[in-house]
Amino acid sequence: MDFYSRLKQIQTMNNKASILSFSLLLLLLLLPVVASAAVEASLDRQMIREGETVQLTIEVEGQSNSQPDTTPLERDFDLLGTSSNSRLSIVNGRADARTTWTIVLSPKRMGELEIPPLVVGAQQSPPLKLQVERASAPTVDESADIFIESEIVPESPYVQAQLLLRVQLFHAVEISKGSLSDPAAEQVLLH
Repeated sequence: MDFYSRLKQIQTMNNKASILSFSLLLLLLLLPVVASAAVEASLDRQMIREGETVQLTIEVEGQSNSQPDTTPLERDFDLLGTSSNSRLSIVNGRADARTTWTIVLSPKRMGELEIPPLVVGAQQSPPLKLQVERASAPTVDESADIFIESEIVPESPYVQAQLLLRVQLFHAVEISKGSLSDPAAEQVLLH
């Protein structure tokens, strides 16, 4: 074997070794992305009042094709919406991938409620506690010179039922300038 043939053979072996080394390095960098780690769960607040909603955030380290199983939540909560977000960042050669779900919950009852562990793939989120307190009734200062009372009739309507909003303005002083705007509400047709 002549010198040039041997040199070409060594270069080919070096190229193969370089490709193998690069592949191993890439695999080591992406290993944290592929390996799914812990599932974290959090609430945007731990105490709410009756009629309010809370956001449950579930975050999984690594890429996840699985969705969280939300059926355990349906016992104590109405699920109003779910959104998801996936992100991959590489900083200083270190890959970090996360998948996040945000679920809007409306409690069905008052008291201390448990958000049970939710299964995402082969992992499980930790349980959380939520305190739901009775909404305080607004206080009317009847000694005030001007105040408004409003009432919805009937108090427990059916879906798509007609409601009457009665608004009363009480005043003990002369009103020279003033105005009331039309009520505004979501998912309501006003006539």
